[in-house]
Amino acid sequence: VRKFTLNQKKNLLLTTTKLSKGKILDVGCGTGSFLEIMKSAGWETVGLEPNADARKQTSLKNIECYEPNYLLIYPTSNLM
Repeated sequence: VRKFTLNQKKNLLLTTTKLSKGKILDVGCGTGSFLEIMKSAGWETVGLEPNADARKQTSLKNIECYEPNYLLIYPTSNLM
């Protein structure tokens, strides 16, 4: 069920943005499951997550994940 829901979320994003690839910032990414789906679809992914254990799980999936305060120092050139 979770995989089905995450794929629906991916398809909603693709339909809404009309993009097949790009960059995505997931605020409150949890363990990075959605970012994992998007990364496998060819997107560049970054997550923000306040929970240290969840951030660790996301990082184990080779997905960049930072605590929310990182947004204050994240280079804006990386957002484009």
